[in-house]
Amino acid sequence: MKAVLLLLSAMVSMAAATPVFPHVQLEQRAGSTVTIKAGDTLSTIAASTGVGICDIAKANNIKDPNVIQAGATLKIPAATGKKDNTSCVKKA
Repeated sequence: MKAVLLLLSAMVSMAAATPVFPHVQLEQRAGSTVTIKAGDTLSTIAASTGVGICDIAKANNIKDPNVIQAGATLKIPAATGKKDNTSCVKKA
C-alpha cells in the first residue's frame, strides 16, 4: 500500500512539474514566417499555427489555397480569434 501511495505521489509531482500549454506554441508562431516543406498544405500549416487557411492565403496573396510551392516562405498573420477557413475556397 505504501508503494502505491508513493508511486501516485511521484506521478502527481511529475505532472505538476511539467505543465502543458499548447496555446503558447501557437501564439509564438503567429505573426512569424513558415517555410513550406514537401507534403505541406495550407490546411496542415494553418492547423499547426492556429490561424485559418484563408487568413494565410490572404496574407500571402495566394489565389488558390490548394496550390503552394515547397521552399516558399509564408507570412503567418497574428490570430484574430476567428479562423477563416472558407472564404478563399472555391465551391464546386
